[in-house]
Amino acid sequence: MEIKDKILNIAEKLFLKLGIRSVTMDDIASQIGISKKTIYQFYSDKDAIVYAVFNQHLDEECKAIEEIEANCDNPIETFFLGVERLTTQIKDINPSTLNDLRKYHTTSWDLFKKHRDSTFLTTIKKNLKKGVEMELYRADFDIEILSRLHIASFELSIDINFFPEKDFNTKDVNLAILDHFMHGILTDKGKIIYQEHKSIIINAK
Repeated sequence: MEIKDKILNIAEKLFLKLGIRSVTMDDIASQIGISKKTIYQFYSDKDAIVYAVFNQHLDEECKAIEEIEANCDNPIETFFLGVERLTTQIKDINPSTLNDLRKYHTTSWDLFKKHRDSTFLTTIKKNLKKGVEMELYRADFDIEILSRLHIASFELSIDINFFPEKDFNTKDVNLAILDHFMHGILTDKGKIIYQEHKSIIINAK
């Protein structure tokens, strides 16, 4: 692995484990076994590293979403697998990481919002349209509004001010939000498939 890739790899692990603000350039250099001077040959400052880390992370998320879509039989299954992936990731992330990104690294936060408003939103719209076509979702709702509502619900689920980690289980929160959202759009046919997938998730706890 090249030094530039090592820097991003180590930085991402530290950011996710400790929060972004708590990690210094010295910490990154020490973990890799190089000097700060070497890091500055590739990245001008910590903000540049944060941007590169999250740009890479978001690209990986896009690929993961595409893989989930390709391997699912229906859009309901896609939603459940998405929740499972989100839950798995969130439990290994320091609660302050996203707050640090929002407060102190605006360029990187803008990148996140760009992905949210393009790739992620488009993915949800496709899911809703496909569900309507398969008669799993009702056809009498506004796809644009509901897709944005789902994005907002996702952001709420990882907001530590609303759902403090010490009081709430991330998986329970995400499943409750999904349950509420889905029952607003499911047809009778969709409810049967939904309950089948929900039972699998609950029994796997």
